[in-house]
Amino acid sequence: MKTRFLHCADIHLGYLQYGLKERFNDFAAAFNAVIDKAIGEYSPRRDGRRIAFDEDLQGPVDFVILAGDLFHKRSIDALTLNQAMRGLRRLRDKGIPCIAVEGNHERAYYDDVIGWMKFLALQDLIILLDAEVEPHGFILKPWDAKRRQGAYYEPKPGVRIYGMRYFGASTGAALKAYAEALAASAEGRRRVQHLCHPRRRRRSARR
Repeated sequence: MKTRFLHCADIHLGYLQYGLKERFNDFAAAFNAVIDKAIGEYSPRRDGRRIAFDEDLQGPVDFVILAGDLFHKRSIDALTLNQAMRGLRRLRDKGIPCIAVEGNHERAYYDDVIGWMKFLALQDLIILLDAEVEPHGFILKPWDAKRRQGAYYEPKPGVRIYGMRYFGASTGAALKAYAEALAASAEGRRRVQHLCHPRRRRRSARR
């Protein structure tokens, strides 16, 4: 099955880099450029310029993969949320699903019922993938459109995407357990795509 998709990560909406409002707007403009590329329609910025990249690649795509960190931090303001929702609505209106996982920057606080990525999923703007965790390992259930949750989703017949949230320092062990759960399933014999937000290794200073 031939399919076309756009992969992106580390959008970091809401990042007021260097304390400059211009940089805050630049992150939103870059996100909108990604949406433009995905749907094949280009919207100019307020200054009239168009952010273009990979001119040889033209949309629309079949689906978008968002591999974590749509937001720069867990606590976002209304303007940042609006930037995300406006862009994601453009995808939904074109019938292009956005398949996402939760990254380290946007993980919900421990005392929160849901985080902002889950909120977007409940608004039918993203398909947020994550496996259920049981004492004996991961439970890989299909995407449930009513509950707005699941471990995998099929954007097209014959194409299946699995997802897992960011587990911090335990990501390596989590990936191993996830792979074991996948291998134990009937799908373990098929070629599959697994989606997670990568853990960055900190560089140690050398003397």
